[in-house]
Amino acid sequence: MNSFEPIYPPRLANLVMRTDKRRAGNHFVSLKAAIQFAAPHTWPASVLPVLLGAAFAYSDGFAPSVWRLLITLMTGALLQSAVNTFNDYRDFVSGIDTAENCDDPTDAALIYECDSPKAAFRYGLSLLAASAALGAVLTYLAGLELLIYAGVALAAIILYTLPRISFSSLPLGELLSGTALGGALTLASYRVQAGSFNPDTVFLAIPAVVTVACIMLTNNISDIERDREGGRRTFPSLAGRKASQTSLAVALSSAITMVTLAAFLKFPGGFAVVPILFFGAALNFAPLFSRPIAPTVRVESMRCILSLHKWIITSYIAIIILHSISSNPP
Repeated sequence: MNSFEPIYPPRLANLVMRTDKRRAGNHFVSLKAAIQFAAPHTWPASVLPVLLGAAFAYSDGFAPSVWRLLITLMTGALLQSAVNTFNDYRDFVSGIDTAENCDDPTDAALIYECDSPKAAFRYGLSLLAASAALGAVLTYLAGLELLIYAGVALAAIILYTLPRISFSSLPLGELLSGTALGGALTLASYRVQAGSFNPDTVFLAIPAVVTVACIMLTNNISDIERDREGGRRTFPSLAGRKASQTSLAVALSSAITMVTLAAFLKFPGGFAVVPILFFGAALNFAPLFSRPIAPTVRVESMRCILSLHKWIITSYIAIIILHSISSNPP
């Protein structure tokens, strides 16, 4: 060994070695890496809140605009894809994600697929720019007030993803992701469809905020050891796996209860969907909590929490639409 060769700590040495290899590689994001960065399997976290906001507008008597809905859906999906990409970038450059602790190639594109962290960052910026362009179209269609929601989304991305100020490394990360995707997107979608703001929607959107936050909470429970090693002070890394898993169960149960109460008090015409909600939730609730949410079952745990989010919010949408149809028959 050259006596003048710098000696790095193991985690940084892994990063330096991989960076040196990339300098001789192609500095672009391949199609496979682009898909893995975007993580389409996680898009229900942004798509369903958009549909929920449109359902609220429909229940308030606003005829749905298909084109506005499609543009809003694309905006939300691009926004979440940008966040997913920046998250991968942040975890790689900070040394949290390494080949030694990332066994799933589909969850670590910068380790297994991409040639350059800079290319990944540029790709994230391009996704964000595309989302902003579509957001500008929506602002033109729905009014300047939509910029408020855009500002909330942009602030959430900056606070959540930038390495030096990342709120995802703090106990606030789960709540921030839920508020940005489950809350802001739902309210923005309502605004796009209705052209106005309804304060009731803030409270009615809480189940979406909770279930989106639960997706991130499940991810962080799986990554407790890796986050502690990397110095990330997420809620699970501070509270421990058992307490975090209990909190997750309480939060999911609360979301189901809130949807049930909404069906009973505000959307009684759709109450027939509630038993279906319970059935679908039980199918995924049991396997999610039948064992500790550890790295060895991370893929299965994420599948279950995403399914729970989809089942709860899809049932919520069905309740609203069924009530609206039964209250205003053609």
